[in-house]
Amino acid sequence: RLVDIADLRLMPFSQASERIAEVLRSASSWERYWGVIVCSCFRDEARSLAETTRQLLSDPENMVRIRAAEFLAIITAGDPRPTVYDVLSTTESAAEALLALNTAVFVNDHLHGYPIDTQAFNLRLDDPELGRRMDYLNSL
Repeated sequence: RLVDIADLRLMPFSQASERIAEVLRSASSWERYWGVIVCSCFRDEARSLAETTRQLLSDPENMVRIRAAEFLAIITAGDPRPTVYDVLSTTESAAEALLALNTAVFVNDHLHGYPIDTQAFNLRLDDPELGRRMDYLNSL
């Protein structure tokens, strides 16, 4: 099921958009997660799904929230930093924190207008991978 969602990226957006919209409203957090990743792959072609994706910024799953914020930033339809900072300040999961820091690095390094301020969040987890990401962000 998830591979089929990921494979939507291989279709023209005009053929995949209806199915992607369905996936973004799925009861499955993993389906929503992969749906937003597919949106990011389509970039501006998927702009028509921005409002549906914006609703995912308050998703119960932090990983979905991060991917939604990233997609909206890619298409310049939203500032990802509030979501990234919130997840980094509140998560108790190193995996979620690493995903959020990876998004922070991507946004900082590849998108204009969203400089990351590491003082804006309080990362409460101690993990070597998180430390390396923080070292990188702090060196900028």
